[in-house]
Amino acid sequence: MKNFLAASFVVALAACSSPEEVAWSVADGAYERTSATTTQNGEVMENNQLEMKIYSGGRYMFAALDNDGVANMGCGEARWNEDGTMTEMPMYQGGMAVKDISYSLAMAESEAGFSQSITGLVWNEDTVDLNEEWKLLSTVTSPYDGLWQLEAREVENDAIKDFNEVKMIGGGHFIWYHTYSTDTSSHADFGYGTFEVGEGGAVVETGMHSSLQGFTGADLTFQLIDENTMEQTYMQDSVAVTQRYTRL
Repeated sequence: MKNFLAASFVVALAACSSPEEVAWSVADGAYERTSATTTQNGEVMENNQLEMKIYSGGRYMFAALDNDGVANMGCGEARWNEDGTMTEMPMYQGGMAVKDISYSLAMAESEAGFSQSITGLVWNEDTVDLNEEWKLLSTVTSPYDGLWQLEAREVENDAIKDFNEVKMIGGGHFIWYHTYSTDTSSHADFGYGTFEVGEGGAVVETGMHSSLQGFTGADLTFQLIDENTMEQTYMQDSVAVTQRYTRL
C-alpha cells in the first residue's frame, strides 16, 4: 500500500494513573519494522518491505520501498493525547511537502518494542486498517539528533540540479531521503543505517538498506553551527561535498 507507510509516532510521557504506576511510553530511538498488514474490504494483505523509523524530540521519520518498489518516506511532528492516542502531523509525505493532514494512532508496548494501528484510512474510496509491529534497535543519543532539512549544498563541478534532502538522526541511526535531477533524469532515493560518533565531529554512517544499489554509507565530519543549524562534509569521487541543514 503505497501511502500507508506514512504512519509513525513519537510518544511523550503520559500522566501516571497512580503513584505506584507509570504509564508506558515509547522511548526516543531507532526502530525496525518486523511485520505489517493492511485490511481492505475484509482482505488481509501482508507487507514485508524493510523499513526503519526514528523519532526524537517530538519529531519522526521513516523510509522504505513501497509495494511498487518506489522510495517512500514520511516525517513530521507527533503529539500524545490524553486519550492514549497519538496524532501524527506530516511535514513531508512521499517526498512532497504537505500540511493540514493528521493521523490518529493507537499503540501498545510489545516485548520487542511496540505495535501501532490506524483504522479507517481512506484509499481509492475504500477504507483500510493498518497494523504494524516494531522492534527497538537503539536509544543511543548524539548531539546531532533530530529532524533536519537541507538548506545549502556545496560541491565543485556538480552535475546535480535541484538537490533536496530531509535527514533524521537518533537512536544511533540515520535516515535520509533526497530528490534531484540531472540533464537526463530525475531521482528520488532513501538510505538508512547506523550512526556512530567519534572524536572531533567524525561520524561513520554504515548503510543497512537503501533504494540505491550498493549503498554502504560514508565517513563524514559533522558540525553544529548553532542549536538549529548543522553541517556535514564527506568525500564523493574524491570531491568534498558540504551540506548545511536547518532543524525542522
